[in-house]
Amino acid sequence: MLTFKQYLNEVLSSPYKLEFDAENSGHDLVLYKFTTKPGLQYNVYMVYRNRRGWELTFNIDFNYIRDKLGRSVDAAFKISGTGDQFRVFATVQDIVKD
Repeated sequence: MLTFKQYLNEVLSSPYKLEFDAENSGHDLVLYKFTTKPGLQYNVYMVYRNRRGWELTFNIDFNYIRDKLGRSVDAAFKISGTGDQFRVFATVQDIVKD
């Protein structure tokens, strides 16, 4: 059985494949995209804010998902429930390191 530390190391070492969006990136905006195994596309934005430095935001490229009971859930304000949070975090972490 894995220890908790070993488990975290394992899940955080398997990020999704990144796609750099050169067409929509510029001097003070960097955009990456990735798609999760359940099929959700994430957009990750890094915006340079002069004296404040870089600001990181990300969103899921869809308006509504279905929760486990089939009800619509506003994804902007709810947990997606896909069980993929560690790989998503590992992927965003790779973007910051890049």
